[in-house]
Amino acid sequence: MPELHRKSPHTGKEERLFFCHVPRCAGRSIIKMMEIDGWRVDYDLLGNNQRHATYFELRLKYKETKEPRSFAIVRHPMRRLESAFRENGRASSPNEMFSIFEEMPIEKIYTAFNRRIRPAADFVLDDAEVMKLDAGFPHIHHELIMRGWLSRKSSDLHLGKTDGAPIDWTKAPRHIVDKVMQVYAQDFYHFEYKLFPSI
Repeated sequence: MPELHRKSPHTGKEERLFFCHVPRCAGRSIIKMMEIDGWRVDYDLLGNNQRHATYFELRLKYKETKEPRSFAIVRHPMRRLESAFRENGRASSPNEMFSIFEEMPIEKIYTAFNRRIRPAADFVLDDAEVMKLDAGFPHIHHELIMRGWLSRKSSDLHLGKTDGAPIDWTKAPRHIVDKVMQVYAQDFYHFEYKLFPSI
């Protein structure tokens, strides 16, 4: 979980932010935009250079102190799965992805692909300001500007987008949809996602 630092352009005081980096939610693009706009990025928050630190790991570190403001970018769980399986050609078709996901034990989902398909709720702090990538990357860029964390002259720099048309999850096998619902129940609940993402 990156910790971001900068000298505020408005007050001159040191500002700190935690970025709850949920995998496959444009996190690299967010960090690059923040760096270009003058933020310094520290990955050694937990002493292990962990990019995708979880809520519980951070709570152990900060159990006696109040952490700074934080924000997170989330995405519909089914779209995150697509992105993770398309990355580096892990699955070449929806059916191949469904098959791999079906055979994957639940406990492995928490470590597979360097945590890339772990539920987003595991990475997001209680008080984090949550924004949805589903609304589009320009929307995220605008939200960061409105909060004063990016300047108006910054550009929206979206890196590493995965290729491929979105999957129509209404046609997915029922047992696959049920497993997604089981694994990502907290994401659907906390981030108020409908069962199927829009196409």
